[in-house]
Amino acid sequence: MKRRKTNTVYLGSLKIGHRHPIVVQAMAKSATQNKRALFAEIKSLLKAGAQAIRIGLKYESDVDVFSEAIKRFPCPFIADVHFNYKIALQAITANAQGLRLNPGNISNKKILKEIVSAIKSENPKIAIRVGVNSGSIEDKYRKRPLHKAMVLSALGYVKRLQDAGFSNIKVSLKGSDVISTIEANREFAQRSDLPLHLGVTATGEPEVGLVKSDIGIGCLLASGIGDTIRVSLADSSVKEVLAAKNILAALAMLPGEVDIIACPTCSRASVDIKPIVKEVSDLVRREKKLFANIKRIAVMGCEVNGPGEARDADIGIACGKGKAFLFKGDKIIREFPASDILKEIKKEAERVERGL
Repeated sequence: MKRRKTNTVYLGSLKIGHRHPIVVQAMAKSATQNKRALFAEIKSLLKAGAQAIRIGLKYESDVDVFSEAIKRFPCPFIADVHFNYKIALQAITANAQGLRLNPGNISNKKILKEIVSAIKSENPKIAIRVGVNSGSIEDKYRKRPLHKAMVLSALGYVKRLQDAGFSNIKVSLKGSDVISTIEANREFAQRSDLPLHLGVTATGEPEVGLVKSDIGIGCLLASGIGDTIRVSLADSSVKEVLAAKNILAALAMLPGEVDIIACPTCSRASVDIKPIVKEVSDLVRREKKLFANIKRIAVMGCEVNGPGEARDADIGIACGKGKAFLFKGDKIIREFPASDILKEIKKEAERVERGL
């Protein structure tokens, strides 16, 4: 799909914009002062596939832990700062690769000039994300419809930063409802070429939040809007990262990811597909190098529809009672015991790797 053209923004070693892959961001949920828990969470986030991590800095003492995280882990870190702009200045000195600033509580022109001056002095490649949500709208826009108020707040803040001589900017507009989020991002995309960070905020119960995020983020990405994403759930941060990757994979926007599809099953199925799909997914995650040339694996519940419904799979498995079939296109290649499914998938991946 054709992505909206944007400027390139630098976030540490990452490049963000339409010429570059969409970046999965995460936000740590451990208390910043609980260093042991925070660092364990960061390790889990990186393992899950997070490419940049945001940490909330509520107190000036949090900056010391933030600084240590930057030194210890190989990813860009973003300082999430509210109210106390001096924490932003300290985060800059601590080598933050990004700042998330809120137009609703840090908006004074003089303060923004001071922040920009500090960035130019310490590290000109620090990115600022102008983070607007339904709770961070400037007072003068509050009587407007939510999506318009978010856009106006973002544009006004961006102008203040640009007037101060700063351009390494990305923007997020996150409503607590899906429609406002979509409308705000679409309108902003028409009025600016800055990269957009996508998400839906305050999404409610985890299951509902997942659906809201899938729809909101997926709808925008499918229309070419969006350069970084974070899924927000009332759940673990690792689940947020996995959900974000699943959204990108579903839209074929996750480089190197194997698309594992499975039929929903019906009365014809003679096996429980769910555990088989999980075993296949685990295998692919464990042995990424082996599956580097595989784009899609299909696990189907019967030999009747398997080859037909998943003929475009690089490796197709159709399951029967006590047996399974490997298929490519419309043709069944071979039959084997159901207990050998993983072994046969590996064997076929090795054949593809050798060009056979």
